[in-house]
Amino acid sequence: MRAVWSEKNRFACIVTVEIALASAEAAHGMIPASAATGIQQYAKMASLDRAKAIESEISHDMMAIVKAISEVCGDAGRWVHYGATSNDILDTATGLQLAQALTLINEKLRVLLGVLLKRADETKTWYALPGLTDNTGCQQHTDFGLPSGQVK
Repeated sequence: MRAVWSEKNRFACIVTVEIALASAEAAHGMIPASAATGIQQYAKMASLDRAKAIESEISHDMMAIVKAISEVCGDAGRWVHYGATSNDILDTATGLQLAQALTLINEKLRVLLGVLLKRADETKTWYALPGLTDNTGCQQHTDFGLPSGQVK
């Protein structure tokens, strides 16, 4: 999960969004197809370290990333971020990170469900136990296995 929310992955997600934006804009004739191809080929070569260096000069994180991507894209670089707002890119990158995080959570929940179902199966033949409230009998309750085992 740390890797998903790391600065490095955040940068990679922003680059991915910028590539997708260029592809979509080229498909709709907003930028030249050759520019989108150049951005697709070279944008992933952009460096987080270079973006940080630019940010220290201009004090604008998103513009620094755009400049870092543009530098590695050659002539196509002038079309990076064309027509977009920084928040559009950042929000979409956050969506990519959320999707990655949810994939991890889903994997962990599937493992947990497997463990719980196995335990339910192991204990499904256990007997009901009498319940007590202040040393007075109350409704019976069963162990974990029987009700959980019925989920299958």
